[in-house]
Amino acid sequence: KAAVPHFDHAIELNAQQYDDVAAFVGRGQALLALSRESDALGAFEAALAADPSQTELARRVEVLRFRIVEQGLARAREAARAGRLDEAVQAYTAAIASSPDSAFLYRELAGIERQAGDADTALDHFRHAVALDASDAKSLGQIGEILDARGDFEAAAKAYSDALVIEPSADLEKRLEDV
Repeated sequence: KAAVPHFDHAIELNAQQYDDVAAFVGRGQALLALSRESDALGAFEAALAADPSQTELARRVEVLRFRIVEQGLARAREAARAGRLDEAVQAYTAAIASSPDSAFLYRELAGIERQAGDADTALDHFRHAVALDASDAKSLGQIGEILDARGDFEAAAKAYSDALVIEPSADLEKRLEDV
């Protein structure tokens, strides 16, 4: 705990050069020891920006990013299970900020939004999930359900059909027949 201000001071002293890799790495390690992963990630990223040739540090940054997203995802799922939908939406949004190309994060966020009664935003996020992963049959099925509930039977049928091509299911076949 006492090391962090010393590393901050070293970084401050070298602010004009912005290349004190050792101070940034030391600060990151001290923050990790304090379980402040997000702050540690920032320090390691600054060190990597100062010296991109640090391949070991680049791997550490990627692992830390993944761990932060994983922790955020666990918090989001727990909040959703506990019925704290606003908190779950915030946690998924934070996870998406760290991993914006993750279709499954958008799909899970959309499911929470749909559960909260925000079908418009859920539909947008399901569509975004499909844009990121065209083989996302679950999102296509959810899009079909939302459109079906709105009375847009033609678009619902297309979503169900697209989902069936990817992942055949009796439930989707029944829904397609119904629309």
